[in-house]
Amino acid sequence: MRSVFRSLTVSLIVPAMLLAMIPSPAQAGDRGARLEGLLLDVQGRPATGYGVLLIDDQGREVQRSPIDPQGLYSFRGMTSGAYSLGIETPQGQKAPVATPPIRVDDGQLARRDLQISETDPRATGQVVQGNYGLGMWWASLSTAGRAWTIVALTTFFLVTVAIIADDDEETQETDF
Repeated sequence: MRSVFRSLTVSLIVPAMLLAMIPSPAQAGDRGARLEGLLLDVQGRPATGYGVLLIDDQGREVQRSPIDPQGLYSFRGMTSGAYSLGIETPQGQKAPVATPPIRVDDGQLARRDLQISETDPRATGQVVQGNYGLGMWWASLSTAGRAWTIVALTTFFLVTVAIIADDDEETQETDF
């Protein structure tokens, strides 16, 4: 039974470690940082007609991205640093996004999905809320981060199963 677990561990961990050494497409090609995501309206549909603003750590608007028909926005060629986001309504009103700043590094792709929580233009401090969860966390990981997460979870699972199997074998032995 232990040889099965060892074989399984090696067959999963070695490929994951090799995968971690392969540069992601963002690292191999485009050297500027990138940020992309979805902007959804109150009903969860693409917020077409809106724009997403990229704001640097000095509070200056760096770029503006329109929302495509699927609700996607994208910023490319960014320099490393911390950025905040803002929303521009179809009427031209601007409001900050109530989410933590996003840190991006050279060659990295970051993702932040947003959903409008209020349509009242007077509620400018609460226009957008972040859609945080396991999917957002996974999307924000680099290829190496994903590979190491898989390695860690697989190792944890296999060690736990091996311990349980070892305990079962010990409890089945009887002394006469």
